[in-house]
Amino acid sequence: MDGGYSNPEMDKKIDEAASANSIDESNKLLNEAQSILFKDLPHIPLWYSNVSGGSSDQVSNVEIGWDSIPLYYAVVKK
Repeated sequence: MDGGYSNPEMDKKIDEAASANSIDESNKLLNEAQSILFKDLPHIPLWYSNVSGGSSDQVSNVEIGWDSIPLYYAVVKK
């Protein structure tokens, strides 16, 4: 990570996510790692743009992540 931030607990979660047996398990571990990062919050990102979005009756469960990017893995096609 840029900036020299380090947290062994977060690093362990990221390593576990990289070797997870499924996408769901990996996403769960990455969310846990992100929670650790938010508690430490070594930097405050100031460069993220506004969220762009749209709508459709062909999908559901659309969520926008903390970084203004849709969580594509969570989208369900009807």
